[in-house]
Amino acid sequence: MHFEIETKRFAQAARLVSIVATKEAFPNEAAHVLIQAMEKEIIFTATDQVCSIRLLLKDVDVADPGEISFYVPTLYSLSSRLIGEIVIVSSTPKSTQSSFSSGGFNGSMNLISYSDLKNIKVPRIDASRTLSSQELSEALGQVYFAAADERSASSMPLCDIKINCNTDYLEFIACDARRLAKRKLICREEPITTFDVSLSAHYAKKIRMLLREIPEEEISIGVYEDKLVLFGGIWSIVCLLSRYNFPQAYKNMIPSRKTTTALLKRQTFLAALRRTSCLGLDDLDYPRTIALSFEKNRLKLTGNNEVGEALEYIAAKVKGPDLEIKFSANHMEQGLEAIDCEQVILSANTPKDPLLIETQPPDFDYKYVIIPKA
Repeated sequence: MHFEIETKRFAQAARLVSIVATKEAFPNEAAHVLIQAMEKEIIFTATDQVCSIRLLLKDVDVADPGEISFYVPTLYSLSSRLIGEIVIVSSTPKSTQSSFSSGGFNGSMNLISYSDLKNIKVPRIDASRTLSSQELSEALGQVYFAAADERSASSMPLCDIKINCNTDYLEFIACDARRLAKRKLICREEPITTFDVSLSAHYAKKIRMLLREIPEEEISIGVYEDKLVLFGGIWSIVCLLSRYNFPQAYKNMIPSRKTTTALLKRQTFLAALRRTSCLGLDDLDYPRTIALSFEKNRLKLTGNNEVGEALEYIAAKVKGPDLEIKFSANHMEQGLEAIDCEQVILSANTPKDPLLIETQPPDFDYKYVIIPKA
């Protein structure tokens, strides 16, 4: 096999497959990538047994077609450091190594078996939705952090995110029983098919990482049997869905009434929260606990511990009776950091009811709920 390709394109492909096939992958074959060279194009294929990616690079100078497989972390580390404009990859039949040359660099890498990678199939399906890669990346980033950590979760379904494709919208939800994040994308056309599935938050994060490495483009999303399928211009991603059913109890966390509300600037609130929480009460379940008071024309943030205390007032348009509610500053901070909007609306009913954070229309449809500390 022998082909020549722009170093930048080769390194980008290696970067993408390295997100899927990491050095921590198990079994060991899941840390490898299969490269297939054909007439004027090469295909990169990698998997970690749950998530798979396939990249098609066209207009490649392929002198001798063939197939080779490498250890991904080393391939990415090498390709990202090459300084020549062109990289030349070649190997001979029955060889145990493949050579690389670029600029003044010459090296070789050991080849490995690729039988499992050749069996990866990417189903061709009718897309349920078409949206931009940036839209999907942002939506995943605004919810996945609210899912429970698999290492300490009391319920595995809480480690998933819910993806609901309806006739009017595409919805993403994550909930760890102490907080909930919900992002809704209003769709411009009716879907070919609808679905309601669960995906591991770990793999939602991995898919987001892949999307952030890809130039913005229109992508298609759909479901085939037990797999979530994404298609872009030169790539496709297939990820196994979770075997768990997402808990329907999440619906009870979203407040139906809004007795007291406050409209304020997100960045101002976030900065004040960070300052005040430095002196927030630390405990095992609710690190950096902060008290939030709704008062006339302002909010008051209070934090105190054995070191000292902090208090800060924030201008806000408050409606409803005065109210104080305590919550985890960590949870609030993560929710505010996940969104990019000028203003947010805080809503609460009693000190024991959930605190609701919403984006100020018409930014986008986002809800974030925090269970207060008693």
